[in-house]
Amino acid sequence: MDWNNSFTYIGITGMLLVLAGFWRTSVGKWNNKSFIYELDMIIGASLLILYQIHFKAYVALPINIVLVFVSFRGLSSYAERYAHSVKRAKHKKHNS
Repeated sequence: MDWNNSFTYIGITGMLLVLAGFWRTSVGKWNNKSFIYELDMIIGASLLILYQIHFKAYVALPINIVLVFVSFRGLSSYAERYAHSVKRAKHKKHNS
């Protein structure tokens, strides 16, 4: 491992974010619909993609690409749920 290469640290950071997301979900601190879980996954997988492209480690690249798309969809769903709850709260306050 080349410790003088910044991509090594990018890959380690990405791996730690993905592992943290999985660990926090498995121990019940988060669930798979948590905003922070999706954020950890999308950032971590994106960093791993950069690392894999730089080092030409293409074997596991599709896994991380799919993880980015799935996490992006999860963030989109979270944003839709949040917008819906804000709209509902405003409507409820207005009718009170």
